Amino acid sequence: MMTIKTDDNDLRVEADRTNYRLQVSNKPFSKTLHDGKLETMRQEMGDKDWHESIDRLRHTRGFADADAEFPEMDPLLVSRGEEFHPELRKALDVWGHTEEADGLFVDDHTYRRVQGNCWGRFWTSIFALPYDPLTYFAPFAEYRYEEKYQPYYRRYPIKWGGKKEQTLFTQKDRLRLAEGIIERHINADALEAAGYLQGPMFALHDADALHDLRHAWALHWTMLYQPLHKIRYYFGEKIALYFAWLEFYTKMLIFPAIAGVITFVYIEARQAATGTNEQGYILIAFAVFVVIWSSLFSELWRRKNGLLDSLWGLSGLQESFRYRPQFRGTKSYHPVTDAEEVTFESKTKRRRAFVVSVLVVTLMVGIVVLALFGLFVLKHWINSTDHLDKHHVSAEYRTTLTFGVTVANAIQILVLNMVYRNVARKLNDLENHRTDAEYESYLIIKVFLFQFCNSFASFFYIAFVKRMAEGSCLYKDDCMQELRDQLLTLFLIRIVVGNTTEVIVPYLKYRYQLFAERDAASTEEKVGHNNIEEQAKLVPYESNEAFEDYNEMVIQYGFINLFVVAFPLTPLLALANNLLEVHVDAVKLCFVHRRPFPHPAKDIGVWFYILRFMTYIALGTNSALILWTSNLFEDQSGTVRAFSFVVACQVCLVLAILVERVVPDTPHEIKLLFERSEHIVNVVFKGLFEGDSSHLNEVAEHLDLRIHPNAQWAEAKQQYA
Repeated sequence: MMTIKTDDNDLRVEADRTNYRLQVSNKPFSKTLHDGKLETMRQEMGDKDWHESIDRLRHTRGFADADAEFPEMDPLLVSRGEEFHPELRKALDVWGHTEEADGLFVDDHTYRRVQGNCWGRFWTSIFALPYDPLTYFAPFAEYRYEEKYQPYYRRYPIKWGGKKEQTLFTQKDRLRLAEGIIERHINADALEAAGYLQGPMFALHDADALHDLRHAWALHWTMLYQPLHKIRYYFGEKIALYFAWLEFYTKMLIFPAIAGVITFVYIEARQAATGTNEQGYILIAFAVFVVIWSSLFSELWRRKNGLLDSLWGLSGLQESFRYRPQFRGTKSYHPVTDAEEVTFESKTKRRRAFVVSVLVVTLMVGIVVLALFGLFVLKHWINSTDHLDKHHVSAEYRTTLTFGVTVANAIQILVLNMVYRNVARKLNDLENHRTDAEYESYLIIKVFLFQFCNSFASFFYIAFVKRMAEGSCLYKDDCMQELRDQLLTLFLIRIVVGNTTEVIVPYLKYRYQLFAERDAASTEEKVGHNNIEEQAKLVPYESNEAFEDYNEMVIQYGFINLFVVAFPLTPLLALANNLLEVHVDAVKLCFVHRRPFPHPAKDIGVWFYILRFMTYIALGTNSALILWTSNLFEDQSGTVRAFSFVVACQVCLVLAILVERVVPDTPHEIKLLFERSEHIVNVVFKGLFEGDSSHLNEVAEHLDLRIHPNAQWAEAKQQYA
């Protein structure tokens, strides 16, 4: 086992070589904010470079009536925004921007400080960003190694052995730059793929930072508000974005949960009063509400995603292209640029792999159908009156057996999902994808398509097929009640089993592995593990990334969307589960898994489009449930129901599209802030002023074209006078 370390100078060289983007400071020379940093940097740079840095910023970002002692990066917005840019300045205040976040150590008391009343904080977190004392909007610029640029970049608090210091690079920056240095000398991925390395490289936990995260996040009693900036600094944007999405999703569930409770109570009260099983027309109102909610959820998340991209410097960032070490290709040259590239070996092999994937997926779906057919045949046999009389089976025992079949269905779903995940990875490997992003996207699509069929097939059968196929449902003509029982049972089993396998099973495997190694040693030579060896025994997180977490939540989203009118309390159960899920996922990262690599990410990727897909599918399923499965329209003919179904789907679709059009994807202020940041970077770091069209002009030096007199000039003047 080998450990690799890098110092700050190596990281600076690598950042300059790769044009690594770092956030700049709005007030880099403010003594109030950076008194300690300024003294240290001035001594390191020397007076000449120090004054050159100040003069450069004053020359590029100063304005006529500037009265500040030291120049700022964006004085007309940060210091005098109320006067020059009031709307943009107000937006920054709403988003929680604070200059005090630049370089300060934020203690736990300050971090958990409550801002405003409960409802005000809740609505701000929905439409903007939740309160966080580390929220700081400033431009992101490519790192430049020259001394004169050093004061412009932000410094971050860090602890080394209990001592507080300030550093140019956050935890995630250090790991990314260190990996870049290693990759220039060692192709570790290729060595691992070839079998020369026993395991992949992994990042070691930082004891002080991990301790802080555990107490401020994983073990904190409430998870409605999470320290996203701390998560991002330590685990990177990809994981931070997942928890931002999960937090937003959980808060948005409050609305359908309340509506679902009202709907459920009304229906139960109505049925108790009338002595019938009528659901009531409130189901229609609830279905329309869920349609509007799901559309708002997608659009508001996309809006929040844009805010986070701007805050984290991801707007306009292009993802780096890197071949997977497992990719098998042939060397060729680009037809336009003549650049060397690696292309696929053969189109025939790709088509063959695609056909194999389609056949295997179809076979797996067929297995699901056969398993489901067998279970429902068994359930029908158990509940057949003739069989009950023949075998003298009591009604209570019949109910127990029926519940057992439902539990068997839940186990079948979980087992087949687990088996298919491994099959999908094998198929993905066979398809020979070029990049990790492409590999992950195709894996997500494969797994979702199968799990969609596997998880929801029984619901579709009970709701729309069973009455026609078997003549009646479990509760005679009330298929809605059977669908409700099926949905509730599968949902609860999924929650219990999922949370158990996510944390408890991996932790027990880790403890058993340590115990087995120590027990195998002789009593004279007890095996001891240092901290690095113990981290190596932890379950790798890299193999799944946030894939499993997203997958779990997306399937849950299907439960609360596709058949929500059958059991209006489903959103409430999902809300309760998510409050626990955030804790489970946080504990998993901080206690159970190795530290994952801090991958950057601008959005949640293909998952967003899958959520949109299920939103549109839910328009049809809920409309069909009300028209055919419930008893609201049982006295209507099939033609009337079909016509009503088409009209209902069209109306719901129009509502969804209207919501998408009304809610802007990205706030106008974010677009202005991005353009403003780009202008600042071009002027200060690249020397490009308004009207410049060349991106090669890196430094804009002030040219003094005046002729200054000297001794020779004076002699020549006297000679020719």
